[in-house]
Amino acid sequence: SDLGSTMNHLVINSVNFDTLKDVRVRKAMHMALDKDALVQVAFRGNATVATSLVPAVTKGYYKVGPMEYDPEGAKA
Repeated sequence: SDLGSTMNHLVINSVNFDTLKDVRVRKAMHMALDKDALVQVAFRGNATVATSLVPAVTKGYYKVGPMEYDPEGAKA
């Protein structure tokens, strides 16, 4: 089969926002975002949530995530 990939990123530059310099705030934002729902809406279900900075078909791929959707945990 012909394996290919397109990657779309949502990047928030923490350098420009003092609040985002706190790792707890960034973690809470990550936990509060329903990435599966975002894939369904933005890509009509034709995508997968990233588990690394590079696609799984890339040499050197290493799975590091994703962090689970947990809106209650994000509030803590």
